[in-house]
Amino acid sequence: MTVRLSGYEFLGWVAADGSSPVGTCFQVEPGVLVTAHHVLVDIDAAAVGSVVRVGPVGGDAGWDATVERVDEVHDLAVLIAGRPLPRSVAQVVVSDAVRDNESVTTAGCPTVEDDEHEYELLTAGGHWRGPALRDGVLWSRLQADAVMPGMSGAPVLRASDRAVVGVVSGRYNSQDGWLAGAVWVSRIEDLSALLDGVASIAVEEVASASGLLELVLTVSPTEVRLSGCGQDVTAPHRGVSSGLANALHDVRRERARPHTAVRDLKTTPQTPGVVSLRNAGELLAESFMPLPVAEVLARVIHRAKRAHLPVRVGVEAPDWWWLPWEALPEPVTGRPLVLHDLVSVYRKVETTGSLPAAAPGPLRIVVAIASPESGKGALLDYERELSSVLDAVHRAHRSQAVVRIVPFATTAAIRAALDEDTTHVLHLSAHGAPGILHLEDEQGGSREVDPETLIAEAIPEGRMPRVISLAACYTDADGEDGAGSFAARLAQRGTGAVIATQTSVTDVYATRLFAAVYAELAGSAAPDVVLAVARARRHVQRELATGSDPLAQAIAGMDEWSVVSVLAATPAVTVADGTATVKPRVEAVPDLGGLLARPVGQFVGRRHVQRTLPLLLNGNSGTSVLLHGIGGIGKTTLAAEVVRRVLDTSPGWHLVTLTGVVAVDGLLNAVAGAARRDLMLRGQLSGEPMTAVQMAVRVDLPWTDRFALLRDQVLTGAKVLVVLDNFEDNLVADSATESGWSIADPGLAELLATWLTGPGRSRLLITSRYRFELPGLAGKRVHACQVPPLSLAETRKLLWSLPRLDRHAADAGARQRIWQTVGGHPRALEYLDALLPANGGDPAGQGRFADITQRLHDAVETRLGSTGTAEWLAQERTLDAALADTVTLAADDVLLTEHLARLDSIEGAVRLLAGISVYREPVDINGLLFQIGDATRMPHARVAWPRRPR
Repeated sequence: MTVRLSGYEFLGWVAADGSSPVGTCFQVEPGVLVTAHHVLVDIDAAAVGSVVRVGPVGGDAGWDATVERVDEVHDLAVLIAGRPLPRSVAQVVVSDAVRDNESVTTAGCPTVEDDEHEYELLTAGGHWRGPALRDGVLWSRLQADAVMPGMSGAPVLRASDRAVVGVVSGRYNSQDGWLAGAVWVSRIEDLSALLDGVASIAVEEVASASGLLELVLTVSPTEVRLSGCGQDVTAPHRGVSSGLANALHDVRRERARPHTAVRDLKTTPQTPGVVSLRNAGELLAESFMPLPVAEVLARVIHRAKRAHLPVRVGVEAPDWWWLPWEALPEPVTGRPLVLHDLVSVYRKVETTGSLPAAAPGPLRIVVAIASPESGKGALLDYERELSSVLDAVHRAHRSQAVVRIVPFATTAAIRAALDEDTTHVLHLSAHGAPGILHLEDEQGGSREVDPETLIAEAIPEGRMPRVISLAACYTDADGEDGAGSFAARLAQRGTGAVIATQTSVTDVYATRLFAAVYAELAGSAAPDVVLAVARARRHVQRELATGSDPLAQAIAGMDEWSVVSVLAATPAVTVADGTATVKPRVEAVPDLGGLLARPVGQFVGRRHVQRTLPLLLNGNSGTSVLLHGIGGIGKTTLAAEVVRRVLDTSPGWHLVTLTGVVAVDGLLNAVAGAARRDLMLRGQLSGEPMTAVQMAVRVDLPWTDRFALLRDQVLTGAKVLVVLDNFEDNLVADSATESGWSIADPGLAELLATWLTGPGRSRLLITSRYRFELPGLAGKRVHACQVPPLSLAETRKLLWSLPRLDRHAADAGARQRIWQTVGGHPRALEYLDALLPANGGDPAGQGRFADITQRLHDAVETRLGSTGTAEWLAQERTLDAALADTVTLAADDVLLTEHLARLDSIEGAVRLLAGISVYREPVDINGLLFQIGDATRMPHARVAWPRRPR
């Protein structure tokens, strides 16, 4: 009689011909049965090719089956039956996937000593106890008290989903009771290897504790190995075929052309397929993805799709690093593997030491843009690069990430920024070549830096960023003489992850990719950079491919997702601990003797001046500096930044700062005071220098004698930097001079002229709204520098530091209105910020810095008087209303009315100003003459008419 056992149709028994069953088997595929090896030993049928009898549990007399494979070590055997059992097991899961103490059950054909009854099926419930190592062999173990003889070879079923998680080997029996009820289980990992080539069952792989399906593709000189998730398969590869070599050569040749960096793709469009690595990826799979490896990868991806689990594939190919592994296609569909929604591909590197725990948030990004002013090759456009960086970090900034842009990409400047606070991401934007980056030296020239130098000079001990982003070309291409890539050598030295490129990459793609990466990192409580890059690849490619912009579609066709690589030692790299709290860092404001300064790192713009003026003041030429420009343009804060850099780069300076109206006696007294303090600290309480200092404050002596003593006894040896701020307060209009201004006090003018012609080791740094004349040839010893307005990119950077304005300038339209209305005028922008409504109940009219609040209050009070100022400042304003009020205040601040009055005294000047205001691009002298010339009076004049703006 046959009894149908619902749910156990895959179970069978094993016996010798004509004998009673001695063990259990189960069907994994029609006609393919699994049992324990020792069951076959018991009936003398353990040799491959032996014939045994099998049949269904509760069924008829059965049929023959042949021993196909055996694994004596792991107590497993595979049989091929003449007829299949009614069903096969539905699900097989690796043993490592089972949680400790998880409920399991086993079912088989028991041998029970009972003269009255015959048992054909028995189930035994129990609990999983994890792995066990016995006699050097890895087993699994469960605890159950009803597993009987004859149940060897039975499947172990997970109670939650009836997945097969092991094969019963035997029950431990001991007279002393130790390990009572322990059942030894053969592991699915070993069964899967035994079934390879016999049955194509889908073994569901284990997810790690992080919930990831982790695989490592290891490529040796001759073989490919795919391991992880309970799988381990190795097969020989073909090496680099001629077709693959040619495809890579063609792509890299095209991408190396000057126009293919696509910094101006609009004027030099590319045929997308020419620079795509998609075809090379398919040829790479033909050479390095043999069928056994591809099948295992396909099974893992199938498992991931069914359970919606993320897959991390680490490529470990030190001998084949230069190949485009990111271009590998998925085995089943042929689509790019890195664009699969569940797959993240990274390049696995071995590191020295362990990765420290993620530092508390919020995310802090330090950005360094290398734009040398001289050097080999093409120079980086700083304005364009800064704009791209701002675009890249904009969304992260909106998510409360802290973004610090260092003014210069020198190793010293980067080190100083990293030393300020814990940094999660270091973003380096530069030109690159295999094995090197082109950073800057202190003089503004190009400096080739290798990764070892970068770490030694730019990374403080214990301050290694969790992620280093290399926004440069060829940063993951092998260096000369077989040296590893710049990125790989960084990753090996302890960086959590490095984002790099194999070839050149377009500005558009790089900007969008980093924007997506940083937005992902800033918006997550546990940001993982490997996942962030994977998601960014997919997002940016979809965005480019589905957009209506022809430029974006052209870049999408270049498949630049395949040239970006992320290098890491582990499949997941948490960048910041978003759950931890950290106290806000107090912004350090340098003490510059009363000179108005901004916190370190907050000064914006005037990069060339920041670099060159400290070098000039520190030099041996004896040249002093005049910073001049309209009111509010930032002369004082620029002077403070120059002074800070002078003091940082060349210690030993003594600083003297005077603001506004200066008298001869006051200036000499201030210098003498600084010199006296220095002498006292050095213990020189007597002698000629101290006598000179004492004489310098004697107002009863001629200033010429007092200064001569100071110059000869003090200034020849001491480095004294005198800052005269707001020097326009000492000037008077003078139409007899070329500049139109001269110093009101003749004595002060003579003192400065004398000083400048023989400064010794002292220097003067003067800020003034106007240039002015000095007696004799003294003016030739002054380097005059007009302070320009901020550029558009610099203005955007300043907006970030102004909290109210930053909130109102969230969209590009608002930023454009601000730029068109007030341009790059720093004080106007700071006024605008103060006039806008704030969050949290902060009063209107409150600037970020106290000096701005006071200036704004004084400017309004000048117009309205003291009674109406507070009410006017407290008004609720829209952005447009605040812009209108700001323009009015700024016009007063820059003395616009006075400037126009002076222009009106010059024939044609106001007409010229009005005329040239319509030009949207720079014009030459002919363009200016066109606005004020009279064509009827110059019939034969040849004028080059300005081109119509395009």
